[in-house]
Amino acid sequence: MAIILAGRRLTYQPTEKISYEWVEGLVTFEIAVNEQITQLTFSESLPKEFPHRINDMSG
Repeated sequence: MAIILAGRRLTYQPTEKISYEWVEGLVTFEIAVNEQITQLTFSESLPKEFPHRINDMSG
């Protein structure tokens, strides 16, 4: 399923994954559930040319 949000492509897989374009990069949240825990994984991918890549990645 693809949703358009503010001109950016958004990928949505209910209860599993959501990802979207952020400026020139890609931001992804993935959810894994088992009987005892729920794990949320965040990942961000930015091109080397992105001017504030180091600051953005370090928070």
